[in-house]
Amino acid sequence: MSNKGGQFSLRYPCDWGSLNCDPQVASNAQGFSPNAAFGPDFKGAKDTCFYGEGPPTSWVVEFPSDTPQGSRPGQYVGELTSSTPITVDGVQGTRQTATVSADNTIPPVKGATEVVYTFTVASRTYIVYYTREPGEPDLAATVDLLVERTLKFTA
Repeated sequence: MSNKGGQFSLRYPCDWGSLNCDPQVASNAQGFSPNAAFGPDFKGAKDTCFYGEGPPTSWVVEFPSDTPQGSRPGQYVGELTSSTPITVDGVQGTRQTATVSADNTIPPVKGATEVVYTFTVASRTYIVYYTREPGEPDLAATVDLLVERTLKFTA
């Protein structure tokens, strides 16, 4: 998948679905819409770049680096359980994991695991999200591989 507006590309398993949101990027409830969404069941996308019945398994958001804290996507709804440095395509970033502890009326639900990778390239910040809802298979290792080995920044 190549996203010209977000200036990145990545690959994912051939049995996963995706939606390149390049032409549709617009504000959503959090103020940012994903540049791309992908996953094995491709739930939540429904031919739009906004949530459907739930969040997509994974999605990428790109936004200006000078966006104020508190207004940025990637804010957790739970306890941060780990934070590790990561380098992708020569860019240093962070991989953080959190467990959702709040009873939310919208996804992610209590008990979900969120993994968020954050990278800054020039004046743009990139966030890759992976959410595993309770009872779903753990795809964190697969998402780690696709981020670490296939995510490329073209900015």
